[in-house]
Amino acid sequence: MLKFICLTLLAATASGQGTGFPCEGRADGVFADLEDCTVYHLCHGGRDYQIRCPDGYFWNDDVHSCRLADIAQCCSGQGVCEATSYAEDVTLLAGRVQTLESDSADVQGQVSSLTTENTALRTQLTSLKDRTNNLTVENVALRTQVTSLKMVAAGLQDQLNNISVPIVPRTTISVKVVSAGFDDPGYLGGRAEVFVDGVQYAMNGRGYNLVTVNEMTGQMEHSVRFDTHGDQAAGVALRDFIRGVPVGRIVLIAVHDEASTFSGDAMAELNSLGAFSPDIAHRTSWAMISKKGSKTSWFVEDERDRYAGPTVIEAEIPLSI
Repeated sequence: MLKFICLTLLAATASGQGTGFPCEGRADGVFADLEDCTVYHLCHGGRDYQIRCPDGYFWNDDVHSCRLADIAQCCSGQGVCEATSYAEDVTLLAGRVQTLESDSADVQGQVSSLTTENTALRTQLTSLKDRTNNLTVENVALRTQVTSLKMVAAGLQDQLNNISVPIVPRTTISVKVVSAGFDDPGYLGGRAEVFVDGVQYAMNGRGYNLVTVNEMTGQMEHSVRFDTHGDQAAGVALRDFIRGVPVGRIVLIAVHDEASTFSGDAMAELNSLGAFSPDIAHRTSWAMISKKGSKTSWFVEDERDRYAGPTVIEAEIPLSI
């Protein structure tokens, strides 16, 4: 026991005399402090040496040594620490062991749960890898099919390119000419339309509206208008234009609104196209389908008095092939 106390004195802090603990009249030995469980007193030769237990330890007077704080059961501030038996110490330690074992079991359960989850995740990952591999195989197969289809399409395109479709040339064209004076019912303000195979080409303005068509191809070449009501020079311009039309061209003419005022200079040229009555009256409607240089079987000319229009003529014209 003395050896233990000496070792304790070497490891503890001794306060020497003046601690207030009554060692006088006491036999030499170790004693509990009356108020502080973390210290005890060594009385030797009537002198007091206060010694402090290590951190986390309380003095246990039953075994005359410092014990773990949760085992020592010290009643600090209420007098001397109560002594505990070794059986009580064992019970307390057993309780702590059970608590630790319970905590360990909980941790083990969590570890097992995490292990199970990890296994499930690994299984899912393996499944995803398998699906990815399958998709890769399918993608390769689809690319192969696409390449094959492209080759087939290229072959079909080559066949189409090698197919020659005979082009049947047109042999006739259908023409329709509409002329309306300013006061004709349903056409107030006048009208001049020239249709070739259903397409309207006339400029549809006041005066004479002319459209020339190639007699071999059936294509429209010129669409012009001459305002022989409002422009004094329009009659001469109309005359010169007709003179410049090549022989053989198809000439389609429609009067819009009023065209008689300054048309005198063009009468001879209109007569050369086969016209019988080009010298029309005020706001008369007049239309003609003709060919320059010769009078044909499909030649048409017609006229309606003011308020009696419109004048509408049609013809199926054979092309010169």
